[in-house]
Amino acid sequence: MAWHVITSSPQQEIRASLEVSKAGFEVFLPIKRYIRRPLNRPEQIVTGPLFPRYFFASFNRDAPEWAQILEMRGVSDVLRNGNQPVIVRDAVIDAIKAYREPEKAPDGQTVFEKGQRVRISTGVLTGIEGLFQGSDRQRTKAFLEILGKKVEIPMETIEAA
Repeated sequence: MAWHVITSSPQQEIRASLEVSKAGFEVFLPIKRYIRRPLNRPEQIVTGPLFPRYFFASFNRDAPEWAQILEMRGVSDVLRNGNQPVIVRDAVIDAIKAYREPEKAPDGQTVFEKGQRVRISTGVLTGIEGLFQGSDRQRTKAFLEILGKKVEIPMETIEAA
C-alpha cells in the first residue's frame, strides 16, 4: 500500500474523498483555515482544502481494484505517470500531516499585541529580537531591524521575548 494523488472535480474534494473512503480506501484530505473577504461584507474565517482539487488515497497500484476510484462521484482522475499512479512518499504525507497553522487566540486574532517585543525561535537568526507589527494579507508578521534594514519574519518563527 502506498499513497497516491487523486484529482477531484472542481469544489468536489470532500464528496470525492468520502466516496473513495466508503469504498474502503484510506483517504487523507488536508484542510486549512483561510480568510474570505466578501465584497462589502466583514471577513470570515473558513476552512477548505489545503490543495484545491487534490487529496490522497492509499492503495496498491499493482492491484486492479484502484481503477474503481476513477468511476466514483466527484473524482476526476488519479495522478499518473503513463498508466501507473504516481506514488507519494510516506515522508511527504507525514510532513503534511505534521503541519500546524500558527496558534490563534479564540477570537481569531494573533496571540501577540502590536508593539510587543518578540524573538526569533527557529532558523539561522534564532535569538534576534524585534517588534510585532500585526497582520497584513492573511500573514502575521514581525519586523526586525537588521543592519539598518527592516526584515519581515513569518509568525511561525517567533515567540514572545
